Amino acid sequence: MVSTEKVNITSYDEIYLIAPGDILFVRSDDHYCQITYHSGLSFMLPQGLGQIDETFQSLGFDFLRRFGRRYIINVNHIVYASTTKQVLVLGDASGKRYNLKISKPVLREFIEQNRIS
Repeated sequence: MVSTEKVNITSYDEIYLIAPGDILFVRSDDHYCQITYHSGLSFMLPQGLGQIDETFQSLGFDFLRRFGRRYIINVNHIVYASTTKQVLVLGDASGKRYNLKISKPVLREFIEQNRIS
């Protein structure tokens, strides 16, 4: 799934061209964010997670969901979630697994929202 749609994020005298459809996850790191694409590419962005989340939501990228205070995750790449283990597993294009530690309440809410009755 390669997206051609880009989001321009500017900071001082820089511009970042972000492809939301290609994002695996975004991790908060103080006043910065680390964006990891499903291709394995990763880079830092000089904006907070709240600002990034607000931008994605205002543009209608509902597949990028906030998971607690630390992550924005592309739900299309989730392969496993466990409240007992407090882990969310994502897979990238090369088959690499990313095990993210997520709080139990956040995982419980995600599982309940996606439960098939």
